[in-house]
Amino acid sequence: MSHTYVQNLLHVVFSTKERRKLIPLDHRTKLWAFMAGVCSKEKIVPHEIGGMDDHSHLLIQLPPTWSLSDAVQEIKTSSSRWSNKHAVVRYIRTQDAHHKKMDYVSELIALLKKHGVPYDPKYVFD
Repeated sequence: MSHTYVQNLLHVVFSTKERRKLIPLDHRTKLWAFMAGVCSKEKIVPHEIGGMDDHSHLLIQLPPTWSLSDAVQEIKTSSSRWSNKHAVVRYIRTQDAHHKKMDYVSELIALLKKHGVPYDPKYVFD
């Protein structure tokens, strides 16, 4: 056999951690475009990408040089990092609305607790 032809067309579905609703409607188009860019960069053909607030669907064509697990790991890792960065950007841009609900001291204490950072109030607040 002198020629080998491969077409790995796959429908991949993965969810957010704990199926939390982390992908807001206004964020989806940009996320799907980012995922398509990751695929293209890695020579994975993205035929269609979409989803909901807690999961993504991808119809991709996987080259024979990629294993499915490595391809999905690359797409998930890259998109997760991108989403986390953009969540922080949205958080920073909405500080006026956020601080109508929570003052600085309450926010700082909540962040320290959330991330397990030990603190002594006498040194944090003066």
